[in-house]
Amino acid sequence: MFKKLIIFLSLYIICVSAVKAEYTNGVLILNEDWFGHSSGSINYYNYETEEIEYRVFGKNNGSRCLGNTSQYAQIFENRIYIVSKQSYGNDDFTGGRLIVADVTTMEQIASISELDGKDGRSFVGVDSKKGYIGTSDGIYVLDLDSFELGDCIEGTSADEGDIYSGQVGDMLCYSDDKVYAVIQDIGVVVINPIPDEIEHSIALPNIVSIFVTADGSLYASENGNGVYNFAKINTETMEIDKIDMPKGMSVQNQWGSWRSSSVACDINNNAIYFISSESSKSISRYDFETGELVEKFVTVPYGEKGEQIFYGTGLGVDPRSGNLILTTTEAGYSTHFQRNWIHFVNVDTAEIEKTIRLEDYYWFPAMLIFSNKKTDTTSIETIDSNLSKVEYYNMQGVKVENPTNGVYVKRKGGKATKVVF
Repeated sequence: MFKKLIIFLSLYIICVSAVKAEYTNGVLILNEDWFGHSSGSINYYNYETEEIEYRVFGKNNGSRCLGNTSQYAQIFENRIYIVSKQSYGNDDFTGGRLIVADVTTMEQIASISELDGKDGRSFVGVDSKKGYIGTSDGIYVLDLDSFELGDCIEGTSADEGDIYSGQVGDMLCYSDDKVYAVIQDIGVVVINPIPDEIEHSIALPNIVSIFVTADGSLYASENGNGVYNFAKINTETMEIDKIDMPKGMSVQNQWGSWRSSSVACDINNNAIYFISSESSKSISRYDFETGELVEKFVTVPYGEKGEQIFYGTGLGVDPRSGNLILTTTEAGYSTHFQRNWIHFVNVDTAEIEKTIRLEDYYWFPAMLIFSNKKTDTTSIETIDSNLSKVEYYNMQGVKVENPTNGVYVKRKGGKATKVVF
């Protein structure tokens, strides 16, 4: 009897250990991590357990790791594409500038160490076969089957011998399958993915970001040289309509040490939340319908031994609840940066409802990525049987082929509406 019990328990342990972890019901926190000591990392906050699991990529990939100074990630067609500024390698671990992993299990699918001698910046999925990688100088085509890096798209590189002369920022696939990409000192370039060519260039020399609001409108923001505005882009005529803002009250300038722009869109109202140049510890809110600007919509509390400040992108909007999630660290130097927090903000009351203190470590959080629990999805044709062509985009402006639970912008026949699944 005792032997049978031992055998049963052994089999139970084996079965439990064989069950793979899933990271589909929470928020992923991409970290730059401790430069010079470790590669980038990913922590995971689980909505069900309300706990944080640390270094989930490393736990599921043995000697494989992320690159150095991981800065950007995007979920596209059940994969997560993680971009780091440099590759990483030592006697025990190796990681590329681009890592592709299964978004459910975090198991690595592919790794690219070199990006034509450039540093990594951003990624956008174009279709099931193709994506674009933004670098410190130019946009490159990526084959999503072979994961081979293609050519640099003509006109996106400054081609001046300086790997930082044509920095690419955020990119999104928006109207008529066109890609809108931010390039430092230039503005927005509009790329047709069929020939991989620039069709339009919108001059916004002080550009810092691009985003899509709840009503489906496309905006860019400028911040620099005394210019502070939000510029609405007409995707039919490529004309822009600028809304001038008070000094510093636009999305903060991130080109000096690049990171994804600090802006998040309200899913219920035609408004945005952003970190401005005027404050490193307050979130601002701007309503495009009313023109109301709230400079200090929410301010993070004092830390343990110093003020809390935002680091990296610093904020995101939960696509299910519509509430804000903030990541902060403690201002100062040395061990101050070991203290980090996640704040959950109710946007209706502008109050922090919950705060989680992370384990002491030099995380240096880069950005938040929201993972949705997998559901059985039908094709878009069954969602809207009368479509001639219907496109869905999440609130970060990323095209979604098969929408699951959440809020999306639906485009059909040149009209954009907000829909909820």
